[in-house]
Amino acid sequence: MNGIRFQQFLLVIIICISAGCANVSSLPGGKKDKTPPRLLKTTPKDSLTNTTMKKLVLEFDEYITVNDASREVQISPILPIPLTVIGINKHVNISIPDTLLQPNTTYRISFNNAIKDLHEGNTLPNYTYTFSTGAYFDSLSLNGKVIDAFTGLPDTGSVFIELYAASESDSAVVRHKPLYVTKVQGGGLFSFKGLPSRTFKIFAIKDANENLIYDGVKEKIAFSDKNVMPGDSTQPKILLRLFQEAADTSIHMSDTITKNTDGLFASRKT
Repeated sequence: MNGIRFQQFLLVIIICISAGCANVSSLPGGKKDKTPPRLLKTTPKDSLTNTTMKKLVLEFDEYITVNDASREVQISPILPIPLTVIGINKHVNISIPDTLLQPNTTYRISFNNAIKDLHEGNTLPNYTYTFSTGAYFDSLSLNGKVIDAFTGLPDTGSVFIELYAASESDSAVVRHKPLYVTKVQGGGLFSFKGLPSRTFKIFAIKDANENLIYDGVKEKIAFSDKNVMPGDSTQPKILLRLFQEAADTSIHMSDTITKNTDGLFASRKT
């Protein structure tokens, strides 16, 4: 009797396979992987001094992918030519235009949310690689908060805090990218770390196209009417108030931007 039942069972299996009902599928159950990729090795090693480099390689414990590298991966101070970032299997390869690196300067490559594991999309959050072309690391900081000048509430979204050399004119913010940039976090807070001991002009931009340049009345801007100096964690926080300039339709837009940014400090005080 048992033999007959076994033969019947085999017959059912054969019929199912012939009819295509034995499709290959994932087995149900099991825990979903929520662990971000783990960094195993960097070549060259992290936190080297007296060094320049053309290439950086990050090695991980699983297959990874690089997401939106042009926005997520940023070197500070910013270089005129962007980094080239490529994810291959378990490695991220970064090409650095080493001829543009300045002497005695601390560089930080921030990956933000760019690196994810291939299958589940778990993000390696806010990894930063640091090296210095000099004998030491810059270690000063700047901290503050951004609010909307109209509502008085913290402003987030695509708001970037940008530092320019104090010797630059006010209109630098419409002409080229800054030296240092950081994105505003929750509650409108921002923080710079690893800055040198020098003065900067500081701006905040609610950057509609995220090109790190102020493009006029379609975006919001804030600034300090005094230059800022990085310090330690005890220094007062900087408060920046974002406002939107009124459109001037009487002249060409490019002239409007130049006119307005040359008079930014005056317009902010009124």
